[in-house]
Amino acid sequence: LMDWHARHRRLASGEGGATDRLLRGCLTPLAALYGVAVSLRSALLRRAGGGRHRWPIATAGVGALAAGGSGKTPFAAFLALRLRNAGWRPLLVAHGYGAPRGCRTPRLLTDGRSPPREGWEQAGEESLLLHHLAPGIPILVSPHRRWGAAVLATGQLEADVAVFDGGFQDLRLHQDLRIAMVDASRRPGSRRLLPAGDLREPYRALRRADLLVLHRSERCSDRGEWTRWLDAVCPGQPRIWTRNRWDLPRRLQPAGAAPMEIAWEQLARGRWGVWTAIGRPGSFLDGLVERGVVPHWQRLAADHAPFGAPEARELRKAVTRASLAGVLVTEKDAIKLAADADRLPPVYVVAARLELLEGEAELDRLCEGRLRTPLRSG
Repeated sequence: LMDWHARHRRLASGEGGATDRLLRGCLTPLAALYGVAVSLRSALLRRAGGGRHRWPIATAGVGALAAGGSGKTPFAAFLALRLRNAGWRPLLVAHGYGAPRGCRTPRLLTDGRSPPREGWEQAGEESLLLHHLAPGIPILVSPHRRWGAAVLATGQLEADVAVFDGGFQDLRLHQDLRIAMVDASRRPGSRRLLPAGDLREPYRALRRADLLVLHRSERCSDRGEWTRWLDAVCPGQPRIWTRNRWDLPRRLQPAGAAPMEIAWEQLARGRWGVWTAIGRPGSFLDGLVERGVVPHWQRLAADHAPFGAPEARELRKAVTRASLAGVLVTEKDAIKLAADADRLPPVYVVAARLELLEGEAELDRLCEGRLRTPLRSG
C-alpha cells in the first residue's frame, strides 16, 4: 500500500522513470472516464437543485481540486480567525478524515473555551490541527456537513458563520462563499485527473469558486504564467496570494513541558530523519533542504496514515541505525505523535503559518458581500 502511495505521488507530479510513464499512460483512459463521470454527476446535481441544503447561518467552504496538500486546512483556520477579528462568531466545521475510530454523528469537538473532547483517533488529525491553528474558535466534526447544522439547534454554541474545511466539492450544500485553493508552486495545468493524477475534477470546475487562493507563492517561479493561465480558464475571478512562513522547529514534549526551539543553523549541523504523513511531502522536504537540512533517513507515509507502537519502534530503530540526532515532522504529524512523546527519540516539529501576501481588500470585500446578507446582518 505504501509503495502505491509513493508511486501515485510520482504519477501526480509527472516525475518518475519509464515504469511510471508506462503506468501513467495505462491510467490515462481511466482518468478520462473518471472525468466524464464527474462532469455528469455535477450536471445532474445542478439540474436537481444543487446547493439545496442550507445552514441557518452564513457559510464559507474551502477546498481544492487536488487531493491533499493544498493548504485548505490552514486557510480555513486563517479565515475563521480573520472573521473573528472582524466581529463575527465563526464556527469551523471539519470532516474528520483519517480517524480510525471516528463516528458519522456530528458533534462538537470544542466550544473554543475548553480542550478538545476527542483525540485524533476519533476526530482525525486535521480537526485537531484546526484547534492548534485557530485557538479559541469552536470546532464541529461532521462527516456529513449537511447534518452538522443540527448541532446549532442544541444551543451548545452561538455562531453566525460556518467555515467548512474541505467543503468546495460538496455541491449539495449551499455555500455563500466558495473558496478554491490552488498550489502555485506547481506549473499551471500540470496536474491530471484521478487515477493518473490527483485532480478530483477538471480545471473548469474552478469557475464555480467565488475566490481563488494561490498558495505557496513563495515557491512560485512565474506568477505571470499563473495569471495568464487563470485568465484563460476562469477569467474575471477574484484571486489572492498566500504563502507559508516556517517557524523555528520546536521539540515535541509531553504536555505541560516548557517549549524548546532550535535554530535552523544548529539543526543543519546535525543528522536528521523525517517521518511525515501529509499530502505533499515533497514540499516539506524541499523546504528543509532550502534551510540547509538534508534528511539522512525518511519515511513518507500515506496522507492520514496512523501512528502507533509499530511506527514508534521504527523511529527508534532508524535513529540508532542511521546515527540520527532525531526526527523532523510537520505540525499535522505531531498531533499523532504527541501521545508517545516520552517514548520517542528526539522529535522536532516544523510548523508553518499561512500568511496573506496579496489581496487583503479583495478577501474582505467578498466576506462582507457574500456572508453578511440583509437576513443575517446584525
